[in-house]
Amino acid sequence: MAAGIFHEDRLNAGQPQLIVENELMSVMLLPELGGRILDIQTEGFTFLHRTYPQSVRFGAYIEHGGIEECVGKAPGTLWNTPWRVKEITNGVILSTISSTPFSKVLLQKRVTLDDAEPILQVEYSFINIDFKFNKFTFGIHPELCLGDDFRENEYHIPFEDGILSGKFSEVGFKQFVIPTEGWCAVTYNGRAYAELFPTDVIDCLEIYYPRIGTHFVLQPLIWGVGLSPNRKASFTSLTYAGDGDLQTIQDLYERKKDELVSTYVPIEPPPEREFSEREVLFTQRRPQITMPIDEFGQLPRMRLRDDFLEQAEMPEEIEQHEEIRARQALIQRNLEEGRIAELTIERITEEAAQTARDADIPVADAVRLAEVFQRGRIPQAVQHVNHLFDDVEEERHRIIAREQVSFGDSEVTEISLSSIEGAIRVQSWNEPKVEIEITRQMEATDEEDATEILNETRPEITQEGTNLVIQSRDGNDELIVNYSIRIPKEMSGIELDFVDGNVSVLDVLLDSLKINGVSGNIEITGSIAENGVYDVKSVGGNITLKIDPSASCSIKATNLVGTIECDLKLENLEKQPNRISGTLNENTAQINLNTVKGNIRISKA
Repeated sequence: MAAGIFHEDRLNAGQPQLIVENELMSVMLLPELGGRILDIQTEGFTFLHRTYPQSVRFGAYIEHGGIEECVGKAPGTLWNTPWRVKEITNGVILSTISSTPFSKVLLQKRVTLDDAEPILQVEYSFINIDFKFNKFTFGIHPELCLGDDFRENEYHIPFEDGILSGKFSEVGFKQFVIPTEGWCAVTYNGRAYAELFPTDVIDCLEIYYPRIGTHFVLQPLIWGVGLSPNRKASFTSLTYAGDGDLQTIQDLYERKKDELVSTYVPIEPPPEREFSEREVLFTQRRPQITMPIDEFGQLPRMRLRDDFLEQAEMPEEIEQHEEIRARQALIQRNLEEGRIAELTIERITEEAAQTARDADIPVADAVRLAEVFQRGRIPQAVQHVNHLFDDVEEERHRIIAREQVSFGDSEVTEISLSSIEGAIRVQSWNEPKVEIEITRQMEATDEEDATEILNETRPEITQEGTNLVIQSRDGNDELIVNYSIRIPKEMSGIELDFVDGNVSVLDVLLDSLKINGVSGNIEITGSIAENGVYDVKSVGGNITLKIDPSASCSIKATNLVGTIECDLKLENLEKQPNRISGTLNENTAQINLNTVKGNIRISKA
């Protein structure tokens, strides 16, 4: 039976929701608010956390729950972006052009229901409508609560030689796990929820219990989606929501894993039909022009696109690179026709270097093409060529802004900092106050644009009692925010969350230290407070711990890829290839170190 598609205000919100349902499953969507899947029900049972608004209030994404897509750097840029809707058999297609800084990528999700099982199929597509290489992160962010209490939900992830399972431990808990198979699941009282995805697409899964305390997140993440011009990347995911247990999901994955596919292809010529128009600014240097885009997936090929580019006057420096673009197009055609695979590594590298020399471009980056080809990933090599050409632009302007804020004695006992890109340094000093120095750096081809973005991305600093909360704002790939924080030697607690950058915590006595990082090295030195709890997690980075050998603590260090070294004499030592645990002097303080891919080094301060 085909799915029914209609609009109905089931939340009494004063505005109808988009409903897609059949006899097995009902899915509620809000296209106008990030295209989110607000609710999934089978037999009246709700699998997602959501807020029941008394009126239409479109505020922070956390108010609404459901499943949203995160694009860009955390926390994402799509949660409040409207998506367009097209009805199809058994479902809908939603599409949008992502907001700054990824305004040249057309995103789609094709949402359909299975006729035979309570399964929601979503095909995600990313289409680069720019003439430049585009890269970004992507995540599927479900806010889960099966039943009345999410604390009773149990998550399951295929991990190493078995299944990693767990329940709620504490709010604020966050862990990144690399699954060995393409699925993750949640079970509760005879019900099961699962996400199935291609193993070659998803980099890791994030387990997260937000401090709001209403739900938890089991989020598949892709750290690097890379798209060359006029290219389309897509993958298929399946969401199961129905009766069952862990075995149900494992059996389902074995049956369905061949349906979990991914593709990376050139955009095909569009069918003969009218295109809706949308304003697209291709570069900050060019005047804005009208570009014909089919919001449901197609873009005219180069000939039609060039016709529209002629509407705008091209700056002289852009015209000078037309020969480069012609060479770039030739490489892409060779790839599409299969001829590029016949070329040797040396020849491709030589041609790329010669192209760069012809245009008076430094060729240092060109030699890295050989490394890409040796890994056998030809599409990435072509992307590398695109990236090489794109980096050769007119003079770039760097704007730097510095500011300093201070808080007096006893005004601050805890600090929470969320950073996107940049270094974090926390160090003790002899002054009875907290001093924070923030350095923001922005690069752009246009000085006014760089200054404007810098002015709009000042970190948000708020004080809640004695807790100081610092939140970086997402502005642009070129924005870097560095923090240097000096605090009294003894302090209650520090929590640091970061996406990209190195972190140093030096000579500070803390009752609590929590660090959650994605990419970057972490260094901790000094003494350990009695009964202190240090919880340090990283996805891709090294962890270095240098502590006073007279400290009393238990130490546990784990990783998936990398080495673990410890120069301290630990009692009750347990040592495995990717795990070490033991006690230094007495078991008073607790230190937990975990990195997915990186080395861990423990030594004397």
